[in-house]
Amino acid sequence: NKKFKFLNVAFMNENKKQLNIIKAFEKLKSSGIDDIELILVGDGEEKITLVNYVNVHEIKDVLFKAPKTVS
Repeated sequence: NKKFKFLNVAFMNENKKQLNIIKAFEKLKSSGIDDIELILVGDGEEKITLVNYVNVHEIKDVLFKAPKTVS
């Protein structure tokens, strides 16, 4: 059973509005849409806030990935 994946790749700060993305994803999950996954790639001053929000609200299928640097 494959999940539809939402992907956000960006520096994690308030201007990028990742919290809004997570809240919208949370609404989809709570409405019964279960075959979805949210992947957030990036780092920044908001990352801890975002991770804490996901943990406190027990939102499943949200993955945080560190960005890879290209040399």
